Formats: sequence, structure tokens, C-alpha cells
Amino acid sequence: MITKETARQIYNAWQQLEAIDETEADMKKEIERIRKEAEKELTKPIPESQWYGSYGSGMQLGLPTSGCASMRIFNISPEIGIKIMDEQRAALQERLMKLEGIARLELNTSDL
Repeated sequence: MITKETARQIYNAWQQLEAIDETEADMKKEIERIRKEAEKELTKPIPESQWYGSYGSGMQLGLPTSGCASMRIFNISPEIGIKIMDEQRAALQERLMKLEGIARLELNTSDL
């Protein structure tokens, strides 16, 4: 039987992967929307702060600190945000492969 801890870690990894996919899809839709609006108004310059629409003012990165408080970094560019999400996706997929091995071991030892 798979332990509760292994199941929790697998669930958390999948939940983070889904959040990354949803955020990236939302960002792509917003970029496409802004580009379509820009095509309609070719004569007007696009202000940099509105280039990514709702992501124009940048993204935030939360950093946990000791105690109950946390620190946030503001105005992270969407390009850097996407790179961070891509790196996190790769790390989560690697973690899921390891958890799959752990789960297989737990299933095999429970049969004994």
C-alpha cells in the first residue's frame, strides 16, 4: 500500500503542474488578446506597462522565510516568470519519476 506521505507528495506535485499549465495558458491568451488589439490600432504606440495586459505590471514571487512571515519580489517580467515556471515543471516531473519508484516499492513490499 502506498503511504499517505507518498500520496500527498504525488498529489502536491500534480497540483503544482496543473497550476503552472493554467498560468501559462492564461498568459498566452492575454498576450494574444493584446496583440489583436495592437493590430487594430497600428497607429498608436502600445505602452510597455500594458503589453501583457493583466501581466503588464509584472509577476510576484513569494519566498518563504523563517517564522510566519514571507517575502515577495514584485514586478518580475513575464519572460522570467515563464522561465521559472518551465524550470519548476522540469523539477516536478523529475520528482514525480522518483515518487513513482517509491510508490512501486511501497506497493511491492505491501504484498509480502
